[in-house]
Amino acid sequence: MRVNVNTITNWEINRTKIERLYYPIIQEYLGYLPKEYEMSELSYKLIRYRWEQDISIKQLAKQVGVYYDCIMNAEMGKLNFQKRTLKKIQAFKVV
Repeated sequence: MRVNVNTITNWEINRTKIERLYYPIIQEYLGYLPKEYEMSELSYKLIRYRWEQDISIKQLAKQVGVYYDCIMNAEMGKLNFQKRTLKKIQAFKVV
């Protein structure tokens, strides 16, 4: 999972916040995602794709043909962008 024991310990004692990039992997491992980390299907797919491809938000945005903040907002569940942008994201192979 690209983390070490100290990282997991810090998550467990709330010393550090879990980055959303790890949510799909945690869900896969646990079989569920704790309620406070639930996300939309689109967010999950984008994050999962970035994890599998080992790419940044900027790299994914370039591949999709949208601005960086569109991908960042989509991953955070803020899905209020233009129809044209949504179509680009949906047309991309990740979704």
